[in-house]
Amino acid sequence: MQFILEQLCNLICPVKPEPVYLLILNKAHTQEEFIRGSMTKNPYSSVDVGPLMRDVKNKICNQLDLIGLLEDDYGMELLVGGNIISLDLSISQVYEQVWRKHHGQTQHALSNASSPTAASSRRDCPPMTVTYRLQVRVKIFFSLLQFFILYWHSLSGKGS
Repeated sequence: MQFILEQLCNLICPVKPEPVYLLILNKAHTQEEFIRGSMTKNPYSSVDVGPLMRDVKNKICNQLDLIGLLEDDYGMELLVGGNIISLDLSISQVYEQVWRKHHGQTQHALSNASSPTAASSRRDCPPMTVTYRLQVRVKIFFSLLQFFILYWHSLSGKGS
C-alpha cells in the first residue's frame, strides 16, 4: 500500500533532480603574493564540489594547500558579482539569486550599448565566476610574518 502511495506521489509531484552548476574559480588579482598557485581545472561542477559555498572554499583550500584555512570560515572571502557571499548559502541559491541577477544586469548594459539581440535568455547564463581572496586580517598576518622573517634574517646576518 505504501509503495502505491509513493508512486502516486511521484506521479503527481515528481522529485526534480538538483541542477548542476558550473563554477569558474579565480584568485583576486591583489592576492598574487599571498596565495600561491591557482585553480587550473575551470570550470568546476557543483556535483564535484558540494552543495554549499563553504564546500567551494574548502575545495580551494585543499587544492592550493591552504590547510590552515579549512576550519577557518573567516580567513577567506568568496565574491560573486562583486558581492561577498556567506559560506552558509547553497551554490544553487547564489547562482540563481546573485549570479543570474548580476549576469542579467551585465547583459542588459551590453545590449543597450550594442543591439537588442545581444541580450541572452536565462538559459544562456554562463558558469558562475567565484573570486576568492584572503581577508584583511589574514593578509596582515602574512605581511607581519614576512617582516619578522626578513628581520630575523637581517639579525642573524649581522651576528655572523
